Amino acid sequence: MMSDDVSQFFILLVKKTGKKKDKYMISLRSSSRSKSEVLAGTLLFLIEQSTKRDEYIFVLETFETGPDANSNTIQLTCIPGEAELVERNILDLLISIPNCAERLAVYQDKEWLSEAQSIKLGDRVFVKMKNHDTELEGTVRYRGRVPDSDGIFFGIELDQKGLGTCDGMFRKEQFFTCPPDSAVFCAVHRIRKRIVVNVSQALAKQSVGGQSFSMDEAKQNLKIGDRVVWMSDHGPESGSVKWIGTLPLDNKGEITVGVEFDEPVGSGTGKYKEHRLFFAKQNHASLIPLLGLLKEDEFYSPGSANTAYPVGGPMLDIEGSRLRVNTERLDPMDCDNNEIGLKGVRKSNSLGKKGGHVEKGMNPLYEFNKIEGIEKSDGEKVRSLPQKVPNADPDLSVDSMVEVLGNPTLYGVIRWIGATHEQPYKQIAGLEMEKEISAGTDGTFKGERFFHCAPKRALFVPLYKCKKDQRFPAKPVADPLGATAFGSIPTQDIDGSVSPPSSLHKTTMGLNKGIQGHHNSCYLDATLFAMYSFTTVFDGILHRPRNDTDLKEYNEVQRVLKDMIVNPLRTCNYVRADKVMKFRELLDKFGKISGMMSEEKDPEEFLHLLLTQIMKSDPLLHLSSGEDSNFYQLFIEKDELLLLPTTQKLIELSFIECNVKLKEVPSCLIIQMPRFGKEYKMFRRIIPSLELDITDLLEEGIRECIICGDLATVECISCYQLHGPGLNATAFCDNCNTTNHQHKSRRSHKRHPIHVSKKFEDHWRQSKRLAEQNKDMSREPDIALYREKMELFAVLCIQTSHYVSFVKCGTGTSAPWVFFDSMADRMGEQSGYNIPEVTEVKDVSKWLSTDSMEKILKIENDKDLPIQIRRLLCDAYMCFYQSTEVSMFK
Repeated sequence: MMSDDVSQFFILLVKKTGKKKDKYMISLRSSSRSKSEVLAGTLLFLIEQSTKRDEYIFVLETFETGPDANSNTIQLTCIPGEAELVERNILDLLISIPNCAERLAVYQDKEWLSEAQSIKLGDRVFVKMKNHDTELEGTVRYRGRVPDSDGIFFGIELDQKGLGTCDGMFRKEQFFTCPPDSAVFCAVHRIRKRIVVNVSQALAKQSVGGQSFSMDEAKQNLKIGDRVVWMSDHGPESGSVKWIGTLPLDNKGEITVGVEFDEPVGSGTGKYKEHRLFFAKQNHASLIPLLGLLKEDEFYSPGSANTAYPVGGPMLDIEGSRLRVNTERLDPMDCDNNEIGLKGVRKSNSLGKKGGHVEKGMNPLYEFNKIEGIEKSDGEKVRSLPQKVPNADPDLSVDSMVEVLGNPTLYGVIRWIGATHEQPYKQIAGLEMEKEISAGTDGTFKGERFFHCAPKRALFVPLYKCKKDQRFPAKPVADPLGATAFGSIPTQDIDGSVSPPSSLHKTTMGLNKGIQGHHNSCYLDATLFAMYSFTTVFDGILHRPRNDTDLKEYNEVQRVLKDMIVNPLRTCNYVRADKVMKFRELLDKFGKISGMMSEEKDPEEFLHLLLTQIMKSDPLLHLSSGEDSNFYQLFIEKDELLLLPTTQKLIELSFIECNVKLKEVPSCLIIQMPRFGKEYKMFRRIIPSLELDITDLLEEGIRECIICGDLATVECISCYQLHGPGLNATAFCDNCNTTNHQHKSRRSHKRHPIHVSKKFEDHWRQSKRLAEQNKDMSREPDIALYREKMELFAVLCIQTSHYVSFVKCGTGTSAPWVFFDSMADRMGEQSGYNIPEVTEVKDVSKWLSTDSMEKILKIENDKDLPIQIRRLLCDAYMCFYQSTEVSMFK
């Protein structure tokens, strides 16, 4: 039984191996006897917790009594993401489900779980009975606990008497009263709430093919149990409504209807992916868009045969994930080469045939167009409208970029044209779509493979429904590089000097924006986008004339970078991969790092190759140690108490440990995070500071005394964190330095003079003397002690060997941020190409501010952070800072 005094409960999301414990040994330090497998979906409670190395260590005890339950106490180690905290009200619903797999399915189906929480007495529900092919309808008469069981159970009075197991009594306790064998008690995994959708309201909000449906086309509410008709390619199919809602993970909110058809039409039983939506007989369940259905009585009513009716989109055979698509609003007779069956009409497969065979020399499409009627069961013909099959665009072929008419319009590339076994007389196009489609496949149709593509990207439609993609020119722009493998959006060379946009515009964002990736180029794409999309800090290398020590090919490299990449990026917001490949070819040819054409590299390798080896630009950083570099890698010792470091904190610690200073203010400071390789990170999360105060990192700078505020002349690194959290707390004037170090614990501190220009020091002293002479002690010196700060403008991130970038669009804390991925999407497989994308990221400055640190610390599971913010905090690889003042002179 479950203990009420346990405060934290979890559900296991993945299968794990734990260690069995003796029944009364619940300490983490107790020795284990043997290992035991713990299934995903197991309910657990927390006894002890450790956060060492970012792992939670639990002693877990299962308390369900079903077939998957463990009878022993289990010691189990989990990392974030393997188990989730479960609220008590949710726990009460889950614990009554005896099977771990079914429990996990309900938990992960947030719609089902939310629905279960809302079920109350009197609600109408459907119940899946054991040994029944379909579900039974009933009314909730009891919700609560039952004897000898944990969790919430539901008592349902069934509409069909005699199919239940009791009369409202469960384990000798009467919870409600109903006829004998007319009630059942069950957990939430066996019931679904009956949902009624107002079709009129739904139709008012939805349209197909750009044509909205009026209220007159929906006379009644559609509800569970209604009889409906769907017009398939073989004629009308009748069935009963079993489920109404939006498909799991469908962000468009399109209303879909689950139908159990009278005849085998679908290939499932009411399960969509991993989600159980309803129950139906095997191979009778399908999902139909709301606009694709008619009430059965309306369809078969007199005079309805030739009236327009809505056909709204893909018919999905759930569990098989196969589809047929109509994306336009069709008339009943606009069914291509399929015969329409009416009530009392025998469906026939004799269209364009004689004796069931295609007559030699007959054009099936032409002959079908001439059919004037449909054969009745008594041999009579019913007059119908003449058929007309639209002609397909003769210029369409495999690899044509097309759009499919509908609302919204869909875009893709034709990968296959032909006929299917289901529709031997119709030209069908197999499309690889730009974006995933909820009913898409991987290139299969009705179990037959026609081409290969990513899952949910294949769509099969009649060829005549496709037309050329109007977003692109009818004739491709001449491409001197022959780069047909990178798509049809060209990048024109743009010479001259082009400034970056000063703010974010709509034309900057979306698919096919930024720099297109190709052959492991993400490290280079993300870095170039950070360097040039919204800042001029690196523009010096675009315009510096060649000198005698440069490569002979210097001008060519400079021209390709400026005219083929930077200027088009700033002007057209898009750079095709062939231009980048030309640039990579030059880097590979003239640099000292091999494999630039195709191998995975890191941003620091590219920066060193471009800035140091080929362009020979002045190093960005000049250190007091005598080293010059274009980026600074943080080297620090691991501090277990530093739970959420900022880049400000880390660079101060690194400068202290390495005993270095900056000789001058850099125009750009690139900081490489303390991580090694692509996997190991020293810190779980790092906050890139929006501003980097480098005043105390400079070898020669103007600093103020931490105690009195006077001009500082001495620095004592040994006093770090004694008088404050930052490096600024190590600076003292002469008087305060003497007083501070009179303490016996600080007498041995090693101190160093702070270098201040003699001219500034004299001016400061003179200003102070004048103030004293005027007996105005409150007067400050004429020259204030300002802080030298740099502004964060980009962050490169890495996850599973893939680099992306976050870039600020403009300057100042209020400037918006974008996220760039050069390989966000893909068109085709080996012969295809990547699609880059730029998207706006909200509240970046808010999340990176010091005010958010406490909020972030409270979020234990990284998955609870917004996905883009999670990448920014957890996957940061390089942070780019700029000094807008210094960059103007370099």
